[in-house]
Amino acid sequence: MIGPHRDVAAARTAVRAAGFPPGARLLLGCSGGQDSLALAATLAFLAPREGWVVRVLVVDHAVRAESAADAERAAALTRSLGLETDVVRVTVPGGAAGTGHGGPEAAARSARRAALLAQARRVDADAILLGHTMDDQAETVLLGLARGSGARALAGMRERDGLWARPLLGLRRAQTAEICRALGLTPVADPSNELSGPWRQADGSALRRTALRHRAIPLLTEILGPGVVPALARSADQLRRDDDALAADAERLTEAAVRARGVGHLEIDITPLAEAPAAIRTRAIHALLSSLARPGAQVGSVHVREVERLVLREGVGPIDVAGGVSVRRIGGMLRVSRRAT
Repeated sequence: MIGPHRDVAAARTAVRAAGFPPGARLLLGCSGGQDSLALAATLAFLAPREGWVVRVLVVDHAVRAESAADAERAAALTRSLGLETDVVRVTVPGGAAGTGHGGPEAAARSARRAALLAQARRVDADAILLGHTMDDQAETVLLGLARGSGARALAGMRERDGLWARPLLGLRRAQTAEICRALGLTPVADPSNELSGPWRQADGSALRRTALRHRAIPLLTEILGPGVVPALARSADQLRRDDDALAADAERLTEAAVRARGVGHLEIDITPLAEAPAAIRTRAIHALLSSLARPGAQVGSVHVREVERLVLREGVGPIDVAGGVSVRRIGGMLRVSRRAT
């Protein structure tokens, strides 16, 4: 008896390994591209066998004249697989140029994630599935390295992160292409993923992730060999375990340091923070600042370092932090407050 194509079987094994129980309500974010389409086909096969309820959301970013038609094509593909599918149109701040922290990619991602979270609430989803692969993970690690990020960013994407689930992180992008080919599915081509695509950086150059995909990773593969993508993914996995341990220590440190909590402010004892190892102290400071920052605000390493100087009695403040937070040292305490808007 002939079984399924090996990559089709690998995807089914990976999704089963995610451990969704019978009756799980799963929401898939699908662009119609090869990765999310391969995941859609895998879910369509497994759902009736595993007892899952699967719905699909296709997000139309409305940044190209063809985007609405492409979204409908993607929806037609997933509906042809027997999956109930909705299409939602979102507004990306700045359109194809994007605005805010991270440029057009981040602006589109924020709008997409907000739409998926809203749909997850409407359908009471237990998980939101995304089609990210090992190649996406490698790109994420390289972007983190280029930005000088810490272990948390270099740890890349998690297979499960709250509602978000990425069951195909162990598969390569070439495998999702093979899955679509084996199942007779023609993905929707997104020109934004091409070097000459319509979305550009402010200086007119290609998007960073797109340039990594088409230029940097092929060059690294040529220089270092075909194992470079799996090696980057393994590094992310190792850093993730390290970061989890440090994060747990940082959480215990914040509990020990906070002396009072009020509406929009914290009173923090400097001594436990000052005595802690730097790697744990900075994580605790970041968590404390983020807990009061406005939703979506980016508390950066420069803010953490400035507050750390207060903890080590190398400054007095006050320090204004992104997200509307102010920090002042008063004797042996820090007062962290959300500024009035």
